[in-house]
Amino acid sequence: MGDIISNSNWFDLLFTIKIKIMANQEDNKNKDEKKEGLKPDPQTLHKTDPQENMEGPVSSFIQGIKDGAEKNDEESKEEADRKKDKNT
Repeated sequence: MGDIISNSNWFDLLFTIKIKIMANQEDNKNKDEKKEGLKPDPQTLHKTDPQENMEGPVSSFIQGIKDGAEKNDEESKEEADRKKDKNT
């Protein structure tokens, strides 16, 4: 009869552990659903190139490269138009 009582206690213990684990999983699921995603920086919201407003040494360096590339593109377009006009 001592074995029956201890088996019953084990069953109660395991059942209690299972219930607590399930409740914990539900709590975690609810926390995940409540988490909000990251929101965009208000300074860059609704802008075509958000990097234009960024500051710092790396951003300044990259903006300089971008401006130089855009200038080279404009000159190349003009040269291409001249060559096209010259050949036609």
